[in-house]
Amino acid sequence: MKSKKFVLAALALLAITGLLALTSCKNDSVPEPTRYTVKFETAHGTAPADITVVSGTKLTAEQLKVLDSTDNYIFEGWYDGENKAEGGTYTVTKDVTLVAKWRERGVTAEVSFSVDENGRVVLSSETKDAVIYYTINGSGPDENSSKYGEPIEISAQTTVRAYAQGTGMKPSDVVEKTYLVVTFNADGGSEVVPQIVESGNAATKPTDPTNGDMVLAGWYTSEDDGTTLADTAYSFDAPVAGDITFYAWWLPKPGTVVKDALTINNVTLEKTSEVQVLSGEVDLSSLEVSSSEVFISGRSGTIKPFVMGQYEVTQQLYSAVMGSNPSNFTSDVAAEETQKLRPVESVSWYDAVVFCNELSELMGLGEDAYVYYSDAGLTTVYTTGDGTEGKTPYMDISKSGYRLPTEAEWELAARGGNAGAGAWQYTYAGTNEESTLKNYAWYFYEGSDRKTHQVGTKAANGLNLHDMSGNVWEWCWDWHGSIEAGTASGGAASGSNRVYRGGSWNIRAGNCTVSIRGGDVPNSRNYHLGFRLVRSAN
Repeated sequence: MKSKKFVLAALALLAITGLLALTSCKNDSVPEPTRYTVKFETAHGTAPADITVVSGTKLTAEQLKVLDSTDNYIFEGWYDGENKAEGGTYTVTKDVTLVAKWRERGVTAEVSFSVDENGRVVLSSETKDAVIYYTINGSGPDENSSKYGEPIEISAQTTVRAYAQGTGMKPSDVVEKTYLVVTFNADGGSEVVPQIVESGNAATKPTDPTNGDMVLAGWYTSEDDGTTLADTAYSFDAPVAGDITFYAWWLPKPGTVVKDALTINNVTLEKTSEVQVLSGEVDLSSLEVSSSEVFISGRSGTIKPFVMGQYEVTQQLYSAVMGSNPSNFTSDVAAEETQKLRPVESVSWYDAVVFCNELSELMGLGEDAYVYYSDAGLTTVYTTGDGTEGKTPYMDISKSGYRLPTEAEWELAARGGNAGAGAWQYTYAGTNEESTLKNYAWYFYEGSDRKTHQVGTKAANGLNLHDMSGNVWEWCWDWHGSIEAGTASGGAASGSNRVYRGGSWNIRAGNCTVSIRGGDVPNSRNYHLGFRLVRSAN
């Protein structure tokens, strides 16, 4: 019989053997999985709580929670450095912090405005999928406003307000522009297409329309009465402030006879036709003249269109208006000439001014170009016998009455018309050559008869004007002051002598050029001195 101690020892040995067997079995199984912590960080909103997963776990979309976008930012996903953690594909292999990436809500590119070739307003945005909302009724646009699709027709002053809304983007700021309608009344000329102009911008001067043989003198705005045109052509430099209509002013081509003859007391007077000299404004500073010429190159200002007598004032015309003939050359006329058609001479500057107003009254023009200042103020009468001779008159070029030319007007007429780049370079009225001057002028040369001759018997210059060189000197409006002191419209500010131009029958060729200036006191009367008429082309 075994002892009790033996049994206990056997049991102990068995227990140890079993334990060793169990230990050996455990070492042969799969090791415990490694676990990692996934942290979440975000600059906006609330980050999800940390999670612990077994290594190799692919995070689900639920675990990669999509954060709500804010007013200013759009959630774009969770990122492990530069790599985006996509649900179902991102595998956790280490402790990691995923950072939320946000995109700032972008402002849709500003709505762009333009005008197409048909005068319609075009709206656009750089964002391709942007929807543009707009209004043209003065209200602010919203998502209930019209969606832009086609160019917007503009028929009157209109303010267009618009904004753009892109997918996932903030609305753009509301932009507004006001558009004005500029129309052109061609007054018988070819049609001119209206313009749509943004308020604050200048209209574009259109290509000149055509109107037969007429020439466009300029585009003019109307005065308040809607029919009277402004005094000055529109320059197209000033911003347009509202819907506006421009009116074409047409004049005959330079050199065109615009009035065949004057009729006084039912008598049609010969050699009294008038010629269009300018059919548009001329800026003296823009003229190209010879550097040796001192007159035009020393002037400034703008010359407006005007009409000039085709001939010097004749003895017949002067007598018909004034009732007398002061001329020295009233006899000894060649058989082929007519005495009454020789130029009037021995007239003072004052005589010429008085004549202009008298003729204006006889012709019913109603707007004397000359007035003078009296003790009572500005007096609208300056005629013979009213006691005003010797007082300095004032000349109003805007009036339609007859007057003397300014120096600039006289010289432009004498030089001009021989079309081409050198039109203002002419030495004499009609020619550059002294050898051919005899064809254009009565002046002192070998064998000349030293007297006046019937007007218009020599060739005209390119503007169809006769005797601008020679026959008699011609009074002009200006004071005989320094050239630099003069302006296009009024000459020197003061002086003691008045200007005369053009040379005469007793002057040699060198003093018959278009730039030579002479002068004398305004009450001087001389048998080589007459005048020629002009009137503004109103």
